[in-house]
Amino acid sequence: MDDNKIEVLDTGENSQNVTPVQVQVPVQPVNNVEPVTVVSTPEVTTGTEVVSDQENSVKTKKLEKNEGFLKKIYTITFIVAVLLIAFFLIIMPLANRWQDRLKTKSAIYNSKYKVLVCSKTEERNSVLSRIEAVKVYHSNKKAKKVDYITEYTFYDKGDEYNKLLEECTNAGEKKEDVYGYSKTCLINDDKITFNKEYDLENFDNTSKVNEQIKSSILHNQNITEIEKKYVKDSYLCE
Repeated sequence: MDDNKIEVLDTGENSQNVTPVQVQVPVQPVNNVEPVTVVSTPEVTTGTEVVSDQENSVKTKKLEKNEGFLKKIYTITFIVAVLLIAFFLIIMPLANRWQDRLKTKSAIYNSKYKVLVCSKTEERNSVLSRIEAVKVYHSNKKAKKVDYITEYTFYDKGDEYNKLLEECTNAGEKKEDVYGYSKTCLINDDKITFNKEYDLENFDNTSKVNEQIKSSILHNQNITEIEKKYVKDSYLCE
């Protein structure tokens, strides 16, 4: 049967007397269909969105910059606080002591005092030399202050050196809480120097508490009398 022809069959009661009819249906040829190309259009960013992103970026940078600046401020504040605490707890007391000592030295060495220095040197078994010296600060020929100085110079650092070194160290660690009196010690390579300082105007030479550290020179003692005594003991005075 031709593809262009369609038979119509009647299946009813009179189907025996019906002649089949052929109907021709024209078929349109199918033209070649060209492929459709789909072009994707990129999203267009509006100027408002770009500006918003830039503003957010600027804000973020500003926030980061501000945070870094605040951290620096906090760090500097902390350091300054620590320095201030150290200053008031450590440096100020030391500075006050230093100023007090300068005032004392200034009072001693200013023009109202004259100084008598008497000294004597001893050689001891070629092991060390020992210098005994006394410095008397006086006004109107009356003793006001006195320093007793003993300087050891060692040629051989043996048992005696070690003994005096220990004594010097203890002198530095032990502070005599006696008004008008102080004891210091200085170690300089092969030399060890002890210094006892008396402010005779404030030191109580008659107190039993100070019995172990009494001064042989007394407050307002005549300077001529002191010089004669030391010259008699083989000191050289000037």
